[in-house]
Amino acid sequence: MKKVCALIGKYFGVLAVIFLIIGMTLPTSFSWVLGKVGGVSVLSVLLGIIMFGMGRP
Repeated sequence: MKKVCALIGKYFGVLAVIFLIIGMTLPTSFSWVLGKVGGVSVLSVLLGIIMFGMGRP
C-alpha cells in the first residue's frame, strides 16, 4: 500500500492532467461524482479524502 501511495504522490500532477483531459472530453464519464451513496454526497467524500491527503507531511 505504501508503494501505491508513493507512486500516486510522485505522479499526482500527471494524473491530474490526465483526468482533466478525460473530464473535458467525456464529461458524462464523471457524472457519478455528483450522486449520493447512502445519503452521503460522493463529491464531499472525495474532497475530504483529498484534503486529508494534503495534510500529510
